[in-house]
Amino acid sequence: MSFVELPQIMGVLMILGSLPAVYLVNSLWDIRYNVSVRWFVISVVTFSLWVFVLGTTLLVPSERVVAGLLYFARIAGIVTTLSIFFFVLEYTTGETISVRTIVPFLLVPATTVGALLVSPESFMTVRFDDGSYSLVINQFGSVHIAYSLLLHVMSLTLLLRSYLVTSGNQRKQVTLIFAWYALAVVTVFVPVFTPVPNYTNPGIFGLLLLLVATTYSLRKFGLFTVNPQYKTHMFDEIGESVVILNAVGSVIDFNQPAAELFELDDHHLGQSGTAVFAEYPDLEELIEGEVSKRTVTQQTETDQRYFAATTSPFTYGRGLSGTILVLRDITPIERQERELDVLRQVFARVFRHNMRNELNVIRGHIRNIQPEIGDDLARELQVADRSVERLLDHSKKARQIEEIVGGGYENHSQSLSRIATEVVSDCRERYPDATIVDNVDDVSVTAVSRFGRAIENAIENAVEHNPDSVVVELSSEVHDDTVTLVVEDDGVGIAETEIQPLKEGRETDLSHISGVGLWLMKWYVEKSNGTFDIKRTESGTRVEMWLNRD
Repeated sequence: MSFVELPQIMGVLMILGSLPAVYLVNSLWDIRYNVSVRWFVISVVTFSLWVFVLGTTLLVPSERVVAGLLYFARIAGIVTTLSIFFFVLEYTTGETISVRTIVPFLLVPATTVGALLVSPESFMTVRFDDGSYSLVINQFGSVHIAYSLLLHVMSLTLLLRSYLVTSGNQRKQVTLIFAWYALAVVTVFVPVFTPVPNYTNPGIFGLLLLLVATTYSLRKFGLFTVNPQYKTHMFDEIGESVVILNAVGSVIDFNQPAAELFELDDHHLGQSGTAVFAEYPDLEELIEGEVSKRTVTQQTETDQRYFAATTSPFTYGRGLSGTILVLRDITPIERQERELDVLRQVFARVFRHNMRNELNVIRGHIRNIQPEIGDDLARELQVADRSVERLLDHSKKARQIEEIVGGGYENHSQSLSRIATEVVSDCRERYPDATIVDNVDDVSVTAVSRFGRAIENAIENAVEHNPDSVVVELSSEVHDDTVTLVVEDDGVGIAETEIQPLKEGRETDLSHISGVGLWLMKWYVEKSNGTFDIKRTESGTRVEMWLNRD
């Protein structure tokens, strides 16, 4: 193989090596509007164009055309350098750079490119010898190269800084970009600062490295999808107030919501957290690590605000541990809870106390006049008396609802058979015509106080919604960690319209339960950290209550 053939082979390789850039540009096209992607696409296009043009110069026989292509390659090279710099600037800041930022960086390239167009000899001289060529860089060309190197150094510095402040996938992205960038710069400038012949220009290897590394990072690490600086912007966009403290409890960072909430500025950075939040004594135990959760109250000029404050540790540096303080505004939730508490008190007072007293008065008068009236009217009064009895029963259950929903009970170990025995004994007295069978195993479970009310309501539903001859059986299925208490009857079976609201966890005008007994069963079981289910069977209704064994 002759010396003249080597440049031609290298030219073909460079032209072919520039073509995969088309694939990468196509891969990036759908995300071209993401921060920094457009600059990266421009740099890939101009870099591959630069390689393509240099490869073409090794195949074209005309010295004049070759010289023109070489001058064009210098323009493509500076555009590549600028676009890579602007790409790195956007990538590491996470913000789209403005025209005002771009213009100053164009002044030097505009001068050197202008000199190249007006007087090419002032930029560089192209010399031909034995089928090859060499370049002599002149004054404007030297400025051009020096400025390109400066931009490359600035870009690599920005990437290095980004590497130091990121972690995880973000750091892996930066590592790959830094690696291919540094190696690409070396390969591109080898012919400028070494005696390597131009026909062996290794810039093609820098381009191929860029293409391979970027494609890999796109697939593996979500390049351009998760920008390293997005973390910083997301930090400010988080609705909660976030304050970061170092190992000695000093404030080292905070987001915009925290700055607005506590009126923080750069002056507070480095100060002790206890000093910065001196007006919030509730935060002191959080900052000092004595507790990890607390509700913090802030008094404003017109109202009070409530925040759920939590802390979590994080590590940094060489084994140091800091603290992340997060405050979430729960003022609407706190106000709603207070309003619901007032509503619950009013409901309990009116429904449970006032209504019960009035109903007792009505029932008393009904029973007083029953002996004095005829049989027909007496039957009417009996119907009214039963309605009053049901309303009184609802009033009693309203008290139970208030207690169980209000959180007045704690879980503790209880004998399931003892609870069942007591409830069955009471229910047999109330419903003498019903057959109630108790086959519950003697096993300890964890449940709330007065859990027997759940069993009582299950038996009551079975008896009152079925004929007097109904048979209700209580049994248990004992497992390793749980016990299933079963209350089953041989009645007509519960309607699906009664079950559906329980499954959905809500009632509507069209879908509601006729009473509150089913809700009480469900709530007592769930407050006991158990699971409740009721279903219609071929022989009646089956209630299942899963409880944890003690």
